[in-house]
Amino acid sequence: MTVFTVTAGENQEQTTESSENKTERGSGSGKGTGSPKTGDDSPLLLWILLMAGSLMAILGILVVRHKKNKED
Repeated sequence: MTVFTVTAGENQEQTTESSENKTERGSGSGKGTGSPKTGDDSPLLLWILLMAGSLMAILGILVVRHKKNKED
């Protein structure tokens, strides 16, 4: 834990505590996931399917080119 002390003015003092490398964890009751919120709610399955479709298209193009070059 890191403690920061900020002095503002002559006699006013404010102390702020900051914990580094600390993640929020559940209390053992199984309610928390232990991972921080990122704000990213994009559908992961959609991106995986798009990537798989692109990979299949690239492989299809490579196979067709290979067969075409083999015939020549």
